Amino acid sequence: MPGVPTGRACDACRKQKKKCDEKQPACGRCLRLKVGCVGSGQQRFKFKQQQFSPKSNQSGQMTLAPRSRSRSIEEENHSIEIPRTYPSNSMTSLMNSFVGAIKRSTDLRYNMWWSFGVFLEDVPRRLGSNEALDRAVDAVTTAHAGFCTHQLVSTKTLAKYSYALKALRVYLDDPLQASASSTLCAVMILLLCQTFIGNNGQMLSGHAQGAASILHARKNFGPRDDFERKLFLSLRGSVVNHHNAYYLFDPS
Repeated sequence: MPGVPTGRACDACRKQKKKCDEKQPACGRCLRLKVGCVGSGQQRFKFKQQQFSPKSNQSGQMTLAPRSRSRSIEEENHSIEIPRTYPSNSMTSLMNSFVGAIKRSTDLRYNMWWSFGVFLEDVPRRLGSNEALDRAVDAVTTAHAGFCTHQLVSTKTLAKYSYALKALRVYLDDPLQASASSTLCAVMILLLCQTFIGNNGQMLSGHAQGAASILHARKNFGPRDDFERKLFLSLRGSVVNHHNAYYLFDPS
């Protein structure tokens, strides 16, 4: 299933068949029209099915031709981590949009990696394995795109945020999934999404409280791996602020 490059124009310009300057995080046309800009400057690939016919020997048994050792080593050294399952076109688009929002070359004014933590770099490889995380990333990416073009919070953003909350609720009801790293990451990303959407003037965030509850429910409070170590580093500020604010409201 080889990928064929199809250009770097954003979704809006591609749909209208307009020339795109491919700037990030939003192209000039989308900024001028004040519309959401998704995928500007991101290389897209169209995947095509390929049929492979295994070689057969004279006895009629099928065999596979071995690869050369040098080629195997070269491919191993240059391998890229991808989710366990092949992403669909929509998942590929989501990955491209999210990577565009967190990569270090993006303008610091709109760069989520710079603003919210290095753990975001490890999120793309986890997409496709946890629906709560997928929904949360979809919501925050849509909210971030509106923020970059100085738009008010759209109905589409609120709808995706609602879907993400429903998916998270299902995962939190499962004892195994509730303590998973990706589920905790989904809570953290929804906390970021709430930053773009707004909290209606409330001092306390339900997501910070939820993250604190997940950590308290664990038998081992320490991080399980390097990803959780980065996640805890970014999460601790929100959890500490939540407890401080809670103490102000209820000193008992």
